[in-house]
Amino acid sequence: MAANWRGCDVAFGPEQTIAAVLDHGNIVAGTIEQGIEEAREVMERLDRLDIRFADVAARLERVGVQQFAEAFDKSINAIKKNARLRCLTVSRNDAVVLQELLTGECTAS
Repeated sequence: MAANWRGCDVAFGPEQTIAAVLDHGNIVAGTIEQGIEEAREVMERLDRLDIRFADVAARLERVGVQQFAEAFDKSINAIKKNARLRCLTVSRNDAVVLQELLTGECTAS
């Protein structure tokens, strides 16, 4: 779903997601400001346990990017392989027919 804001198209998310939220979601104003003190306490406890949130986030980001790159490479390689296989399955007769279609010349008797 998108809207135009100051001459720019702004995407809000997939239309199915927006429709699902509108259908059965529970949006409450101001929730982002709730639980701030509890969140600070959790971060302080993590810090006392020598767990650095920034380090955890950085590691998750590295692993996520690596996994995405591996999946992307696998997909690209599958597409390339499929394209090569399709090229290999074109017979000489297919090539002649294609040439005839492109040139308008018919060599068949």
